[in-house]
Amino acid sequence: MRLYSTKAALLAAVYLIATPAYAQQTDELIVVTGAPAPVAVESLPASVTVIEADAARTRGELSLDQALAGVPGIQAPRTGPIGQQTSIFSGGFESNHTLVLFDGVRLDDPSTPESVFDAGQDTLGDASRIEVVQGPLSALYGSGALGGVVNVVPRRGGEGALNPRLEVAAGSFETLTANVGANGTLGRLRYALNAEGYASAGYDIVPERISTHTGEEDGADITTLTGLFDYALSDALAIDLLLRQREAHVDYDPGVFGDIAENPEAEIQSDTSLWRLGASWALSDALSLRLSGGRSKPIA
Repeated sequence: MRLYSTKAALLAAVYLIATPAYAQQTDELIVVTGAPAPVAVESLPASVTVIEADAARTRGELSLDQALAGVPGIQAPRTGPIGQQTSIFSGGFESNHTLVLFDGVRLDDPSTPESVFDAGQDTLGDASRIEVVQGPLSALYGSGALGGVVNVVPRRGGEGALNPRLEVAAGSFETLTANVGANGTLGRLRYALNAEGYASAGYDIVPERISTHTGEEDGADITTLTGLFDYALSDALAIDLLLRQREAHVDYDPGVFGDIAENPEAEIQSDTSLWRLGASWALSDALSLRLSGGRSKPIA
C-alpha cells in the first residue's frame, strides 16, 4: 500500500507538522500536497497524479504546462509557443482556483489582477517530479485551491560527492535549450544545483488571417537557477535551504487581444525569486517535527 504524506506551504510564516513513523516503512514514499497526514491514496477525497520530470522531458515536454496537459481533468491552454501566457484549469474551476507550489512555496504572479499563476515560463530542468492533486482542498489552502494543487518537487542531493548532469538540445524556430546540474553528499551536507536556459526565436502568434499579422517573431528567453541544500546538525536535527531565481523575457503581440497595432517591443517580463528555510527534528522513531518558512516575489 502506498502512503502519501504532506508538504504544507506557508508564505513568510512558520508551520509545525508531526509525521508518524509508519510513513517511513513503505517501499515507496511520495510526498504529495493536499492531505493533513500520511494516508492511503484510496482514502483521499481527490485524484492524485505524479509526473516524473525526467520522463516528461524525454517525451519532449520542456515546460510545466506541457507536462500538465496530459493529466486527466487538467487543461493548460497557451497563447503560442513556450513562454506565452498560460492558464491552468483543474476540475472545471477557473484558473485562479488552482494553487501552484514549488516544493511547498506558493507561486503566483502579483502583476495579475488576482495573482493568477502563469505556467508558460516555468521549465522542468530543476524538477524531480510534479504532484497533481485534484479535489476539495480549500479547507487546507483556501479558495485558491478549490480546483486542486500542483506541487513541483525539485531535485535533491544524491549519493557520492559529485553527480554531474548536462543536457543540450536544439529544435525548430532557432530553439536552443541547455540544462546543467550537479548533486551529491559532502559529509553532513547534501546539495543539488541546477542551471537551465531556454531560448527560441519563436513565430508570429497572430495568425495570417488576422489583419495585424506582420510575421514579427515572438520569441522567448528563460533562465532558471536553483539550489537546494540539506545539512544534518546531528542525527536528529537538520536544516535545509531552497533558493530559486527565474528570469523570463517573452515577446508578444497586443493585437491578438484587440485592435491595438502590433508593437515589436511588447514583452512579458516575469522575473521572480524564491526562498525557503526549514528545520526538521526527529524527536523519536515515532515522531518528527518540521518548522519552515519561505516566500516567492518578483525581482525589481
